[in-house]
Amino acid sequence: MSKAYEYLGLKKGCLPVTEKYADTVLSVPFYNGMTEEEQERVIEALNSF
Repeated sequence: MSKAYEYLGLKKGCLPVTEKYADTVLSVPFYNGMTEEEQERVIEALNSF
């Protein structure tokens, strides 16, 4: 669980769908207003991983 939501007192397993997505989905920061430099930075970070 994210530290930002610790105050809710939720334990592992309380939100099975959310937890599955958190473990399996990668959100990549891309949007139509990004500069080429910003796009390259994201691409480089992904490639270095």
